[in-house]
Amino acid sequence: MKSTLDPFPAPPPPPTVPLLPDETEIRLVREDKSHEVLTYRRAVREAQRAGLDLIGVALTAQPPVFRLGNADKAAHAARQREKDLRRKEVRIGPTVAEHDLQVKLKQARGFVEKNHRVKLFVPYRMQQRQDAFVMLGRLRELGSEFAAVANPAENERLARNTFAIFLSPK
Repeated sequence: MKSTLDPFPAPPPPPTVPLLPDETEIRLVREDKSHEVLTYRRAVREAQRAGLDLIGVALTAQPPVFRLGNADKAAHAARQREKDLRRKEVRIGPTVAEHDLQVKLKQARGFVEKNHRVKLFVPYRMQQRQDAFVMLGRLRELGSEFAAVANPAENERLARNTFAIFLSPK
């Protein structure tokens, strides 16, 4: 049984909405998608009664739009959306075998088909510089395979010890 006097209580959750004056009118969207305009104080009371949080949707609208829901769940969903928007990277060694190269290209094609931006990059050491140039030539040739699903790899980058080709979905 857990003690009621926790020596390390959890910090209170951060507020999901800015504090507004109590008499500010807002548009409240409920879980069943119905909505109404009411005061901020009344919306806070409804959220407390329902055991839910008040989540800001469009704070610059007139009146500001809030919805009832679980703030933790909404924050998690926002983090997942942000994670999905990040660029995916596929690393290809300068002396990779043909089958391994095909596996990496299939992985990159899958990312592009799921509407992710992809960075194909070939890191190398100075001793591998010639192999890296050969690999870059092969990647340019194989870029035509991506023409159906991605914009052409016209923005290549040669950094210090890395070649990179960027693919963006059509």
